[in-house]
Amino acid sequence: MMSINATTLDEHFEANPVMELADIMLSFGRVKGAAQALQEYIDNNPQEALQPWIRLMDVYRMAGMRAEFENVARNLNLHFNVEVQSWDDALSGISIPSPEIASGSPVAPRATCLEDLPRLMNTVVGLWSDGDVVGYLYQLLRDNRGGQRSGFSLPVVEDVLFLIELKETANRMESLK
Repeated sequence: MMSINATTLDEHFEANPVMELADIMLSFGRVKGAAQALQEYIDNNPQEALQPWIRLMDVYRMAGMRAEFENVARNLNLHFNVEVQSWDDALSGISIPSPEIASGSPVAPRATCLEDLPRLMNTVVGLWSDGDVVGYLYQLLRDNRGGQRSGFSLPVVEDVLFLIELKETANRMESLK
């Protein structure tokens, strides 16, 4: 059997074998095995792909492994431009902070989709047909400030990942013509 580390595919597709392995293990009730496979991949490739990080947090949440979840959530923010997830938000399915702070003054609500960020949306639309939109989207997800950014909410990250996959698929189909 070929090692996952021996794969030479690009970063998006390199994560798929470990994700598939984790899903198979989960289907057989092997939660710890799935977590271990994902954690090993992340330990060896911390900045390669975002999806294994998100999946590992889901596995830890399913297994009730709060300390492990919180450790991964903190480390995720050091490598990717994603807000630190809290255990309580993960359990409730809500990752949007309250729109008011202690003083009671209103704060701009957290973006829940890419459309809530018009400057980024306009750039994506402008680059979609002629530019390197995939490179731009990957750049948005990379942390380039050492974890000092608050990061995007998970719904925004999921939108960005969807657009990357959509554009890469469209590019592959176009190259087949």
